[in-house]
Parts: sequence; structure tokens; C-alpha cells
Amino acid sequence: MTSKIRSIYESLLVLTQKEIKIKYKNNLFGYLWAIANPLFFMCIYYFAFKVFMKVQITNYPFFLVCGLFPWQWLSNSINNGTWCFLGNAQIIKKTTFPKYILLLSNILMEGFHFIMALPIVIIFMIYSGIVINYNSFLYIPILLVIQTLFIFGFSLVFSTLCVLFRDIERFLTLGMTAIFYATPIFYSPNMIPDKYKWLIDINPFAKIIISWREVFMNGHIEIDIILSLLMWTLFFVVLGSVVYNNMKYRFAEVM
Repeated sequence: MTSKIRSIYESLLVLTQKEIKIKYKNNLFGYLWAIANPLFFMCIYYFAFKVFMKVQITNYPFFLVCGLFPWQWLSNSINNGTWCFLGNAQIIKKTTFPKYILLLSNILMEGFHFIMALPIVIIFMIYSGIVINYNSFLYIPILLVIQTLFIFGFSLVFSTLCVLFRDIERFLTLGMTAIFYATPIFYSPNMIPDKYKWLIDINPFAKIIISWREVFMNGHIEIDIILSLLMWTLFFVVLGSVVYNNMKYRFAEVM
């Protein structure tokens, strides 16, 4: 068992390194592309909502950064992960290995970009005049683990189904767009009318963004939100494992 775990770990490490190298291959600006997308949208939302619509949210640029960086990790991992098995069809057909590590390596690669973007969050924090709460450094690893497992479970469901039903990718792309607007990234949960607050309660993506924002802006986490997020994470990991284990044997024949 120990040798099997070591083999999985080594394969995961190699695949993650490969994903990172491919991501930056022949890219002149390298690391800057990991932060360019969320910063670009931060500028758009800042002018659209703060300058033009006069949204009353303190430190709005920092507020946006706290939501957009973790969202980039979520959306990129899920959108890219949906096609993960099909995109590696030749490897899956020719070799025998735990196929889920292909998905996990993609998630870890995007997580690496998120970690590399944390200095930008700190710069915005300092610029906004927010005193760094060192409790944040205790909570960040907790959220990193939870978000990794959540994305893995969620992606495992849809990437597995996508092998048999290719339309899943298109539906999920539309679904992620809807989830983006249903998640308090460029607006505060307090701005949502009471009759629609249930959308936040049933949205695990919202719980992730709210948790990151609480850590970055206030240096603490809401235990009830974390417990709810853990339940959602467990649900998707179990569901993903069931779907994957029942369908993985058909991968080679349908690809």
C-alpha cells in the first residue's frame, strides 16, 4: 500500500509540474498571466459598479480581488477539468494508472497560480489600509485544502459524465456563468433582497468566496459556513467517487 501511495504521489507531482510548464511555455510574461485576468475584471467591475453605479462597499478594489482570485481557481479548474479525461484519451488508452490524478494535477496547477497570486492580495490589503491579521495565515491552509477537495469532487462528477455525454461540457460552461452571477463576487451578500437569500444558502461556491473574503478582510472564518462547506465537499467527493468508480472501466471503449 505504501509503494502504491508513493507511486500515485510521484505521478501527481510529475503531472502537476508538466501542467505548470505547459501553461507557461513560450509565454513572455509568464507569472503575470496568472494575475492578469482577475485584475482586468477587477478594473471593469470597479468602474461599472463603484464609479458609475456608486455601489457603497468600502475598499471595493480589495473586495473584488478577494473574490476574483479564488473564483479564477474554481472556474478554471472546473472548466478545464471537464475535458480532462477526453483530452488525455491517448494516455488513458495506453497506460494503466489512477485516471483521477489527471484531474487532480489540473486542480493543483490552478491552485499553484492562486498561491502565487496571494502577494497581490497582500499588496491590495496594504494599499487599502487594512492591518494584516496574522490569523489569516492559519486559516489559508484550511481553505486551500477544502477548496481543493471541493473542486476535485465537483469536477470528478462532470469530467466522468463528459466521457459518455459530450454535451455536459457546454451545459457546465453555461452553468458556471450562472453560478458566477449568483455568487457574491462583485456585490455583497447584504445587497441581496431577503426573498433571494436562499440562493446564497444553497450555493457552495458562494460559501467559498465568502470564506476567503472573511479571511483576507477580517482575519477569521465563520464556523457555520465552513461546516456547511465541508458537508458540500463531502457530498461531491462521495458522489464523484461513486460516478467515477462505476464508469472508469468504460473510458477506453468510448473514447
